[in-house]
Amino acid sequence: MRTYVLIFGAIALVASPTQAKTHSMFAYSGPRYPVMLNGGKYIVEVHKSDNTILMQGALGSGTGSADTPISVWRRVAEQFVTPAGCGIPRVEAIMKDGGTWEATVMCPEGVDFHQLVNEQKAALKRGEPLQPSPASK
Repeated sequence: MRTYVLIFGAIALVASPTQAKTHSMFAYSGPRYPVMLNGGKYIVEVHKSDNTILMQGALGSGTGSADTPISVWRRVAEQFVTPAGCGIPRVEAIMKDGGTWEATVMCPEGVDFHQLVNEQKAALKRGEPLQPSPASK
């Protein structure tokens, strides 16, 4: 009987939504981009294939605690992508206690979010927001 309980518990843990969200964090392995908002520093990472970004408070900056409201995370995401004409239709906590949030990025038709990020890596690392492609101006 104990074997069945252990197996059921292991399946429940692997199948839980929190576990799935935590696993999705591993798809964020690219560069980390700083975003300044109201004097606080946040870090944004771009998902390697999805149009999503991961956001956390920068270590030692005092930002991104469990008390940080979703509206702040939305503003961080918007500050990163809005200048390029992209929007944020969804913001969701991955690990609220750890201050880790994910936002979906939606760009206009014909705008490749990942291409914009790749073209602007140096500027993004300096904390500049994502800009429209020169061809779309």
